[in-house]
Amino acid sequence: MKSKMDIFKAVDEQVEKYVVKNFDDIYTLGKAQLFGIDIYKTVDPIVQKIGDHADVYDMLNPMHAILGADYDAFGLVTTGWAAPTVNGEDNGVKPSEHPERVRVRLFSFCDTDGRITSSLRFANKEGEVTYDENQARGSMRDAMLDFHHIAETCRLVRSGKLAVASGELGEVPTQKEDF
Repeated sequence: MKSKMDIFKAVDEQVEKYVVKNFDDIYTLGKAQLFGIDIYKTVDPIVQKIGDHADVYDMLNPMHAILGADYDAFGLVTTGWAAPTVNGEDNGVKPSEHPERVRVRLFSFCDTDGRITSSLRFANKEGEVTYDENQARGSMRDAMLDFHHIAETCRLVRSGKLAVASGELGEVPTQKEDF
C-alpha cells in the first residue's frame, strides 16, 4: 500500500503537468486552481480541475465544498511572492515589495483525514521542490479545513450515514430499537 506522501507526490506530479501544459507563466497563474482528487489502492490518483478563482479564499467557499464532496480529497494551487525573513520576522515589508522577492507556486493537498501536505516551487530554483507534510498553519490552512469538513459532511449525508432534520445534524440509527 502506498504511503500518504507517495500519494501526495503522485498528485503533485499530475498538478505540475497540468500547470506546465495550461499556463505560459507557471509562477503567475492569475487564478487559484481547485482540484478534486480520487484515490485508489492500486492505481495512481485521478486529479480533475473543479474550479478556479482570483481569490483563493472565495474559491474555498461552501458551494465549491459541495462540488468537492464528489471526490476523496482536494487540492489547490496558487502563486505569489516570497521573500527572505530575519529571525522569522519580515520587518513590516510585504514579500511583493521586498528587494529580494521571488515568485513561488504553492500546491496544497487535503487528504481524506484532513491532513494538509504542500509543495512549494521557487521560480529561481527551477526543478527543486520543498515539501511540507501536515505542518501548515494560518488562514489558508483554516479555510482548507473548513472546506474539508463541509465536503465530508456532504459525503456523509449523501451516503445516508448522517441525517439532516430541522437544520441539525445527527447520526442515522443503524438498527431499529425493539419496543
